Amino acid sequence: MVITRLNGGLGNQLFQYAAGFAIAMKNGQQLKLELSVFASQDRLRQTLRNPDILDFFISAPVATPEEIDRYRNPLGQFSEIRRLLLQKVFKRYYPDWHPEVMCLKGDAYLDGYFQSEKYFMSCLDSLMKEFTLRPDREAEIQTITSRITAMRNPVSLHVRRGDYVYHVQHEICTADYYRSALSLMSDELGRLDIVVFSDDVEWVRANLDLTPDTLIISDELKLDGSNFSPTQELILMSRCHHHVISNSTFSWWGAYLNRRAGKVVVAPAIWNRSRLYPHNNIVPAGWRRIAVSR
Repeated sequence: MVITRLNGGLGNQLFQYAAGFAIAMKNGQQLKLELSVFASQDRLRQTLRNPDILDFFISAPVATPEEIDRYRNPLGQFSEIRRLLLQKVFKRYYPDWHPEVMCLKGDAYLDGYFQSEKYFMSCLDSLMKEFTLRPDREAEIQTITSRITAMRNPVSLHVRRGDYVYHVQHEICTADYYRSALSLMSDELGRLDIVVFSDDVEWVRANLDLTPDTLIISDELKLDGSNFSPTQELILMSRCHHHVISNSTFSWWGAYLNRRAGKVVVAPAIWNRSRLYPHNNIVPAGWRRIAVSR
């Protein structure tokens, strides 16, 4: 059995699931999920998360507490101490491509981020079927999907600010970055139909020169008057033809789930400010990278 611990927002959950899925498939093992982090969050955390990945047609069931303890700590207290030392002292969170992870045999417990397509390229077709939105959630976005489909050249523009503004490790994509990215897109593709996804729409309106016909997803509501879920926004993003992403795993997956041939994806040249985790393998070959100035 392979158990993968899901943690963080939807983008991180997708990377964690994908790595576990690939290892389980390679080894002929069953994949199960640990979701305990979502039940143990407290008010001291800046951003509370949900296991949003459950909105998709994922096949892996949730592991029992007994299974989690057995696979996470096979040697009892010694295993727990060793794991905590590796993470806290040696900062072993596997944020980037670590080929040794794919050499795991037999039973395995995965706890990390695994932010590279290199982990799951071998089973991409099967994985894309797993990351399909459930029909009830899909039905709720049909109106907006139709609007995007009717556009001649829809381009998703993802502006991530929120906790990034206060987190010293994260690089903030500036207005100049987005202007440069849209200019590159326009020069190559002609007229663009912009679809904005952002956690700070007021910043977008104040700093980017958007036309009146720009579709801002956070301004839209479902038929019942509620906001779209993260999974629904992600799928709407993937329905666009081209993408300007931020240094966010959320918009990374929005662009990646778009399997359209010839898509143009613009990503920031610098993913974060950490010297320990340069993320050299997160942006796929063929995506354009441009500078992020402050």
